[in-house]
Amino acid sequence: MRAQRSRRVIEQIVITGDLVLTSPALLGSGEQGQRTDLEIARDAVAGQPLLPGTSLAGALRAYVATHCDVPLVFGGAKGGDQLDQGGQSSLIVEDSLAQDQPTIVRDGVRIDPRTRTVDGNGKFDMELLPAGAIFPLRLELQLHGDSHDTQRLALLTAALDALERGEISIGARRTRGLGRCMVAGWKVQRFDLRQPAGLVAWLRTDPTLPLPEEPQAIAVALATTPAPIVRPRELRIAANFMVESLLIRAPAPVNGLRQPDTVHLTEAGRPIIPGSSLAGALRARADQIVKTIETIGGSQGTQLINAMFGPQHNAHEQNQAKASGLIVDDAHIIDSQPLVQQRISIDRFTGGALDTALFSEQPVLGGTTTLQLRLRMDDCEQKSENGDAMAGLLLLLLKDLWTADLPLGGTSSIGRGRLHGTAATIRLPDSTPCMLTQQSGRLSIDTVQRAEFERLVAALHTYLEAK
Repeated sequence: MRAQRSRRVIEQIVITGDLVLTSPALLGSGEQGQRTDLEIARDAVAGQPLLPGTSLAGALRAYVATHCDVPLVFGGAKGGDQLDQGGQSSLIVEDSLAQDQPTIVRDGVRIDPRTRTVDGNGKFDMELLPAGAIFPLRLELQLHGDSHDTQRLALLTAALDALERGEISIGARRTRGLGRCMVAGWKVQRFDLRQPAGLVAWLRTDPTLPLPEEPQAIAVALATTPAPIVRPRELRIAANFMVESLLIRAPAPVNGLRQPDTVHLTEAGRPIIPGSSLAGALRARADQIVKTIETIGGSQGTQLINAMFGPQHNAHEQNQAKASGLIVDDAHIIDSQPLVQQRISIDRFTGGALDTALFSEQPVLGGTTTLQLRLRMDDCEQKSENGDAMAGLLLLLLKDLWTADLPLGGTSSIGRGRLHGTAATIRLPDSTPCMLTQQSGRLSIDTVQRAEFERLVAALHTYLEAK
């Protein structure tokens, strides 16, 4: 058996930057905690929130996965036929610790689509690291003096540029608004290991201290043009709504203060619509739409729903787990007012109030919000056969939200959860953005764009009616 030679490293490039969370993140430990079902990972010694280097490296690799030079930077895949098959990564990504700070708890429920109530044991809660948390990053790229060093730099620049712009998320439930982050600027220092002075300077660097250089955009700091990355074709929607009355329940307080029995979920004192709640409502309505259109005995609807929202919760047991094609962000509600309302339960036999059945709720009234939706219509390698059908279904869901036909949150049976659309920007792949406005009860839309929307809805009917 021929012994492999060690790699020749001629230059070590040290890159540092501060990753700032712009939305809460679920950097889970995979274990149940004392207070929550899913708790964040912490360093065993310092007890600080931990961002493992493997998690960050995986997120960077996934972003550039379609590029042919991925093994040059991130190493080859075992059993694959890629370049440097099974080879070691040229990129070293360190673990990062954030400053310890109070975490937040967010409830989650799994809804039975038939009864629209909690599905069995589908109630759980998560410990999240709040927006604003900072992780100091440190990465090192090794150059080997071969013909591929230029590709290594270009590909890493593309990945870090996407992280800088907020295009890459970290942690779990990233398609439901969690883990959004960005890097304000990078510091880069290069060490020529062929020279004794460069080798000594690299060995003397303190990994716990920031580099002395000024922060810059990564393309400027590395003086490299990012490699072109093929991204999935996406339908993007940013829609503005007026809120009537909304109640998405927050976890019960643990501070012992006297509060209403049920309050609306807030983040940093501001009411929000979590991405998971919005996605759950959209999935339930999408299921109703496809069952209405689909021909009797057809199975296309289930495939379409699973492609758009991900398979059901038991997909892991059947080895069919797949990320959702629809990415839904958390939405903040602006200029709303909380209002405590007293309610009672009625005894249906006597028609009077049940004893000890007085309770209070605090929904939010009024205000505006902007919902951000992104739908991946293909897998980068080829156009999906149901991409247009999914886009048509998402437009129908937007219509139901726009016309207050699809309520969000709890207590929708007493009139809560209705939104009224006021304006929206819809960006279709390879098309100019479409602006929708609602004025005096009339919807304004360009004739050409209207025809394109009709084509996508017709594609949905064609897909579902096929046998």
